[in-house]
Amino acid sequence: MKNLPEKQLDFDAPLSKEADTFLSAAVTDFNSKQDALERNWQLSLFSQWEFDPVNSSISFHFDDGRKLSGDGQLIGTLCLKDDTFQLAWNNPRFPVESIRDSQSVKDMGRRLGITYLQAGMIPVPNDQFLSYLCAIFLKITNSVGMFRGGGDEVQPIIALKNLRWA
Repeated sequence: MKNLPEKQLDFDAPLSKEADTFLSAAVTDFNSKQDALERNWQLSLFSQWEFDPVNSSISFHFDDGRKLSGDGQLIGTLCLKDDTFQLAWNNPRFPVESIRDSQSVKDMGRRLGITYLQAGMIPVPNDQFLSYLCAIFLKITNSVGMFRGGGDEVQPIIALKNLRWA
């Protein structure tokens, strides 16, 4: 069982103007970056993917023999069973090398007073809210895109950087 935070987090606390500006910019940037990710790298066409958390690397294999490689940082995992998102910094099983960007999410949440980014578990009622979270993660990590890995019950959310054809 997880320890309770030292102080209770207020999920309904009003946000500062700086936080509102940051969140608005994150949402604005998200669609264009995700569109560019698809346009430039055709991720919707991959047939297999691999993530190496120790080396913080990710690769995508395509049926035509192409391979796309890049750096990947695990931001967290979506649990489909209970519709929650666990930030990777909140899970001691993940290698430190692969979750640095997740820690940046927590740090930015603290700096801007965004409570839900400081919580280890976030309820995710629908895909639209997950996209909203991914927009925030993308902005904080300065990544080229966000990748949602498949899985029956748990799906990783990985920030992508330095993509290249291998």
